[in-house]
Amino acid sequence: MSDAVDTELTALLDGRLAAPERAELFRRLAADPSLQERFDALAAVRGPLDDIFAGMLAGAPVARMRAALPKRAPAPRRFARARLAAGFVIAALVGAALAALVTLNIGGEKDDWSQAVVEYMRLYTPETFAGLKPDAATEAAIVGAVTARLGVHVTPEKLNLPGLAFKTAFVLTYDGSPLGEFAFADAAGTPYLFCVLADSSAPQPLHQEKRGDYALATWGRDGKQFLVIGPSPKVIDDWAHTLTGGA
Repeated sequence: MSDAVDTELTALLDGRLAAPERAELFRRLAADPSLQERFDALAAVRGPLDDIFAGMLAGAPVARMRAALPKRAPAPRRFARARLAAGFVIAALVGAALAALVTLNIGGEKDDWSQAVVEYMRLYTPETFAGLKPDAATEAAIVGAVTARLGVHVTPEKLNLPGLAFKTAFVLTYDGSPLGEFAFADAAGTPYLFCVLADSSAPQPLHQEKRGDYALATWGRDGKQFLVIGPSPKVIDDWAHTLTGGA
């Protein structure tokens, strides 16, 4: 299905279509089984996610995060929830969880996408994800939706590291490629990220470094680039080796 079709279906789910457009879309749904199947899939995946993200939005420090954004940061472009086939994402305000899909274009050179992640990581605080405590079913739904968008197969069990709690996941774009971020926090609420850039890159060995206050580990395989980032070098080392199978 095209983005335009997903946008129409999402508008129907949200009650945003005028009567003539709504009637026409219902007619098309009745005549096209594949369109009806897509509509049913979008409707089914939204249910378990809307409540948790509505709570996030109510407590999100929107004004503070907006003020912290770099002056020249590009404005986010809003798309339909269906873009991830999950009906959710966090916008560039990194903490204002929105019940809509937002794609953020981060400027820069593709070979240093990790620096873009570092810059936005600096906006996260322990309060950013403090209200998020998804249960196992919600975590599986969120991870499944984002990994499907990225074209990777990563299960919650594979992602989880003892001492880190899953908070949420969302998709941005970097230089035209999908950039997925999976947010975690330690017992003190300190954020950690696992990121995937789907840009058809060549394989790369595991590389670890420090950038300012953050430890990073990067590697590449199967046409994807991967990164884990956080303040503790030991946590990042353990997490990277867990995710790469000890590579």
